[in-house]
Amino acid sequence: MAYGFLKQKIIRILQGINNFFYALNPYLLIFGTLISAAVFLVVPAKFNLMVLLVYLLMDLIKLFLSIRTFKSFGMVVDKTSQVPLALSVVRLFNVEKNWLMGTRVTDERGRFNFLLLPGSYYMTCTKDAYSELKTQPIELKKSGLVTHTLELAPIIIPSQPPPQNPV
Repeated sequence: MAYGFLKQKIIRILQGINNFFYALNPYLLIFGTLISAAVFLVVPAKFNLMVLLVYLLMDLIKLFLSIRTFKSFGMVVDKTSQVPLALSVVRLFNVEKNWLMGTRVTDERGRFNFLLLPGSYYMTCTKDAYSELKTQPIELKKSGLVTHTLELAPIIIPSQPPPQNPV
């Protein structure tokens, strides 16, 4: 039992380190490019040029991938204002078997993601003060990410006059 707890603790620590380096990655890449450019300007040697070219190539690859994978997520927005809705619950179901395949809660920008195999799926989406949404079936011919935008309609509660006190 202590072994399982220790294993979970180590996994959490490693995930934290991974998240730290993932967040730090773009800054290190920019910093490395600037430093290698400065070093090349001061000492224009072949090795320094090669290091600068490697950094520039990595910058181009990073830029290409960020543009290519820009919308690798779905979104939940308010139907009338198009404002992203955080903390919406999105569920994905297999159409044929009506099985729940996954549940996601949207982030602060209303984003969610599902990586899917080919097949037929539908989604439901719920949030307080909004009508529940059920999508039409989505057919995927090849594996991929869901990039649909789900629009939730706000529930409008008619105002009621205050109750009258009998005299």
